[in-house]
Amino acid sequence: MGETQRAASTGSVLIADDDALIRMTLKMVAERQGFSVVDVPDGDRMVERLENARFDLCIMDVSMGGMGLHERMVRIKALDPEMRVVVLSGSVGAPDAVDGALFVSKPIDLAALKALLDDVPRRE
Repeated sequence: MGETQRAASTGSVLIADDDALIRMTLKMVAERQGFSVVDVPDGDRMVERLENARFDLCIMDVSMGGMGLHERMVRIKALDPEMRVVVLSGSVGAPDAVDGALFVSKPIDLAALKALLDDVPRRE
């Protein structure tokens, strides 16, 4: 199967975070929920992946190397306006949503993450 194709039943998640431990944890949870997962360490690589593959969900850190959050959101919406986006933030008082993305606070509540993943529509 090519990179731009995937099985409709599995769903796919792109994880972008500069913290390798967070990426590994998110990847493990998403894979256990039946998703195929691609993880990258920065915003620039995230956008490169989005240009070459379609994902059901993108989970990304609010601040990491590469382009800033607003620029990433603009690029995401230009490439795939229907993809769900979750932004992870360790900051107190982060908004619930911005630019159509859902904000989730760190440390991540794994039960809440599983519920969020269960709610993601898996596209063909």
